[in-house]
Amino acid sequence: MKKIFAKTVSVRFLTFAFLVALLLGVALLLRLGLYSVPWYDDYEYAKYTKSFQEAYGSGLINAIRGACYQVRESWLVWQGTFSSIFLMALSPMGFNVDNYYMGSFFLIILLTVSSAVLTFVLCRRVFGIKGYPAVCLSFAMSIFTVWRVHSANQAFYWYNGGLHYVGMHSFMMLFAAVLICMMDFKKPVTTALKVILSVILAVICSGANFATALQGILLLLGFTVLTIVKQKKKALVYVPAIVVYLIGLAFNICAPGNSMRAAYYTDTAMPMPKAILYSFPEAVKWMWDFTGLFTIVCMIALVPIIWKGLENSTFNFKLPLIFVALAFCFYATSYTALLYGIGRVDVDRAVNAAKLTYQFMLVVCEIFVVGWIKKKTSAEKNDIGFAWLYAACLAVLVVSFAVSPAERIKYSPYGAYYYVHTGEAAAYHDGYLRQVESIKSQGPDAVVDRNVFKPAFLYTGELSDDPEYEANKFMATWYRKNSIVIKADETGDGDVGSKD
Repeated sequence: MKKIFAKTVSVRFLTFAFLVALLLGVALLLRLGLYSVPWYDDYEYAKYTKSFQEAYGSGLINAIRGACYQVRESWLVWQGTFSSIFLMALSPMGFNVDNYYMGSFFLIILLTVSSAVLTFVLCRRVFGIKGYPAVCLSFAMSIFTVWRVHSANQAFYWYNGGLHYVGMHSFMMLFAAVLICMMDFKKPVTTALKVILSVILAVICSGANFATALQGILLLLGFTVLTIVKQKKKALVYVPAIVVYLIGLAFNICAPGNSMRAAYYTDTAMPMPKAILYSFPEAVKWMWDFTGLFTIVCMIALVPIIWKGLENSTFNFKLPLIFVALAFCFYATSYTALLYGIGRVDVDRAVNAAKLTYQFMLVVCEIFVVGWIKKKTSAEKNDIGFAWLYAACLAVLVVSFAVSPAERIKYSPYGAYYYVHTGEAAAYHDGYLRQVESIKSQGPDAVVDRNVFKPAFLYTGELSDDPEYEANKFMATWYRKNSIVIKADETGDGDVGSKD
């Protein structure tokens, strides 16, 4: 019995186990992506990508021209988030509406890769965790983020909403990884390539939603200050990214459309000082919803991997409480822009990005605290990854998964499997195709049947019996109809506001 309890699990084994779990989860999510369908702003933002190709010839160049025209229009009349708008306009449906699923594929893969890359870079370049522990933590972080997104629908299966928040947040994570790598100046050629990549990502992040844009500039300035303190003049490599970021941020914030958009939320939006202050209680309020049993078990399971990975680390883990406090403040910035812009935090696609920030801050703080404890203890024994610990963690997750349907559906790969396996995804997609065929076959004023299937991961909203409802108007413009409505005796929900 003593030998059984003393048995350990190697980090190498855990690395391959996490890799298999990650690939399986991504495969299930991609499979459901085949059934995703356009909705609301998808039609609006990709309209010029489509029309420019129809007018001037198909191809990427004319698609980009159309996307740039969309950026100009939106910048003048609605919002200044130019990079988000540009990438939303380049939706795969702008080339062929049947390619819409490729947008879901892009968002799923982008989050998976960016989570792993940032974690790996943090482990190796900052905390001194190398080899299998660094790779293992990278795979674990991808599972942590991809499997437990706040809203899978608005993270992966609605391109417009997913790209604007989860997609841009993923680019910000890649930006942070590049900024960390720029602290290494071994080869001039690679340093130049890093600078170029940082400038490109600075353009993308500075034109993102305000929360991501704010966090991006904080990261950029933070790494610049750290480099100045440690390596002084070498911090000059950050200057191009800083200049480009500030110009892009000014272009984003000063857009004429922002004031027009703000007019919709005059009664609820908070002044900036109040928004900053209220960000902290808002951050606390969401913490338990973001945590739960799965996160607690994962944090416990990661301790032995981190402990082993820090075996030869030279990082000086000082002032852990201050580090945790700063991490919490950074997490709280996730809510500042929402409170300032609309005065509330109830937009699932924005909460998705806030949860991603929370998850990363949680893991980074765990590494820091475990490192501090390891530095304080004189114990040299590193075999703390006992098999019984992982067996217990797995048993807890399996039991909670089995007994609680509410907990079960929070696992995005399971939800993807469920909706495909039950046939709801296929039925929903078929209902959409029938609507499209009905629209094409009718005259200038189309009347369509309601799609009665509403799988939570795929369903974002429904058309209305009011032809002036924006979702109806955008779809009508796409298919060159005067109007599109749902049959009068079957009204749609009309409950999804798009442009937050």
